[in-house]
Amino acid sequence: MHFLLALFLVLCACTRGALPDIPDSGFKDDTNEIDLGAAPRCGAVRNACCGGRACNRTLECEQGICCGAAGAACESQLECCSNFGCNEGRCCIDVGGVCESASECCNSAVCRDGVCERADECGGPMQRCCAGDTCLAGNACVSGMCVACGTVDTACCPGSICNEGLACTTGICRRPAACGAVGQPCCNGTSCERGGECSGGTCRTSTTCGAMGQACCAGNVCAGALLCQSGRCAAPQAACGAMGQACCANSTCSGSLSCNAGSCASCRAPGTTCTRASECCSAFDCRPTPVALRCCHPQGTGCATSLECCGQMLCEGGRCACQAEGEACAESPDCCAGSTCVMGTCRRPVTCRLLGDATCTANADCCNNLLCAPVGAAGRRCCASAGTQCALPPAGDAGVSDAGVGANPCCGTMACGASGTAPGAYCLCRVANETCASGNDCCPGLTCNTGRCVNATTACFGPGDTRACSDERQCCTGLRCQTLRRTLRCCTGAGSTCRTSAECCGQMLCAGGRCACQRETQACDQNADCCSGLCVTGRCVAM
Repeated sequence: MHFLLALFLVLCACTRGALPDIPDSGFKDDTNEIDLGAAPRCGAVRNACCGGRACNRTLECEQGICCGAAGAACESQLECCSNFGCNEGRCCIDVGGVCESASECCNSAVCRDGVCERADECGGPMQRCCAGDTCLAGNACVSGMCVACGTVDTACCPGSICNEGLACTTGICRRPAACGAVGQPCCNGTSCERGGECSGGTCRTSTTCGAMGQACCAGNVCAGALLCQSGRCAAPQAACGAMGQACCANSTCSGSLSCNAGSCASCRAPGTTCTRASECCSAFDCRPTPVALRCCHPQGTGCATSLECCGQMLCEGGRCACQAEGEACAESPDCCAGSTCVMGTCRRPVTCRLLGDATCTANADCCNNLLCAPVGAAGRRCCASAGTQCALPPAGDAGVSDAGVGANPCCGTMACGASGTAPGAYCLCRVANETCASGNDCCPGLTCNTGRCVNATTACFGPGDTRACSDERQCCTGLRCQTLRRTLRCCTGAGSTCRTSAECCGQMLCAGGRCACQRETQACDQNADCCSGLCVTGRCVAM
């Protein structure tokens, strides 16, 4: 009766009015209805977000563009959001990247302390316990660390398991009641410890089994640390190659592990790419080799090949050798002591040299616009150019060197004397047919050709002449019309005599009075600059 009454009340309520219609909001959810045959629409990967904020499923709106979030399918990194890469067809964060959960990490890595890490970096001996306080076989989680278990007087392995012959008592593996040793009763009436045999209920020293090379005793046991292998007792083979174990032969380890100081670890070996030094095995740097960042050996450390050395260094005598002055470099640590890497070349810091200083090699070495040029027969010194006042200051003035220039500080064959009505003395340029050491000695309009100042418009171009040549016939005998610091000049080839590097062709330098060819990896303009005879993309290479 009550049931019929309730049914009647429900029917009456329904006839009093229909449910109100829900107005159409006008928003169409097209996140699952993208027509792949039509032109690109909003919400698809690499397209604009719908309404400025909505995208298809597994996508996120980043700066108005839809991109793949963690787990989204992808074909390239361009389809993934910032901080995500495309790995094995899905957007994820590589090992070492910042993360919020393990689902964002690639290759089954875990998110630990906000960073993606390999999951295999736990559970081994003396490593932290893995999730759920778990450890690798043969280890137990004690106070958050994995320690060896199952042996005598150590913690029992999970499941109260101990090694053969031991029993788990109050969480510790202990020997049962004394049995099995020589002179003791046989365990279970039949078995003895390694190297023993049960005779008449008592364990006695075996003379026929258990020793090295002998047959295994009952129960496949052998004496001491020997193992029963194919029915014979033999020495155990040391475990190697796994995480924390010793490196195997030829310094090899299993999987992606590397040999680090004799033990296998999850660091990166020399020659592998890196982003920071902490990723590399100990004693390695993360530096250009010579361009891409790779784990590499720094200067002076052991190496097998030059590919293991940082920068432009070569492996010589089993060690990464520093680059000498003038040799190519990637960073200053590549250079030998006292040199730094300047624009790809190891160079010593230049200090300003005073008038008369004989240690200069180029004009830039000298102070106050002095030139580095021959002075009479005294060789190269910092000297004054034509038109420079040359009256010497009083004796003892710190501005003048006592390097032996005497009363004439002028370059080449110029003399220090009066110049017209101007007061004081000046370095006087050499006129036509007077002797000269270089074009710097000659008056305007003249050039130094075979030791004499001659008309610059009719004479051949000498070495160091600043005029550009177009044909070798314009050059004096024995010179070439080749690129000199990327400009065609009359210059001296490799092995020819020179006074300055400005006289040598290409990128060659004047060393010991002769133009020296460039070694492998050094800069060059043409093949003739290189000792090997081959210049490729501005560097000398081996034939």
